[in-house]
Amino acid sequence: MKYIFITTLFILLISGCSSSNKKNTVMKDDKPVVNKEKSETGTHSSDKTERKEFSKTKCVVENDVRYLKIVEMDPKGCELFYEKFSKEKSVAQSSYGTEHCEKILSKMKTNLETAGFTCQ
Repeated sequence: MKYIFITTLFILLISGCSSSNKKNTVMKDDKPVVNKEKSETGTHSSDKTERKEFSKTKCVVENDVRYLKIVEMDPKGCELFYEKFSKEKSVAQSSYGTEHCEKILSKMKTNLETAGFTCQ
């Protein structure tokens, strides 16, 4: 009985490790390299529209500086960017106007001020 159990367990372990669906991942600096090519079906909203800066808020505490920036899309819409440690990241966007981005910016600004930042 033990022999059958051990043999079955061994076969399951071997077959589970030999999956044919493994993907080859290229590693660089201990991080997987991400393919940054655009997919044929998906495009970013900013690829189709003209962008102009709508507002920019600077928040500072000691030597730490953060930026909240709303970029207005033409013909309509917006995108909110958050910059921290010189790295900018899109955190919100809308296709209908700037109200959504302004609302999120206000919430983030309040959170930063609660954490001790001075925003202007």
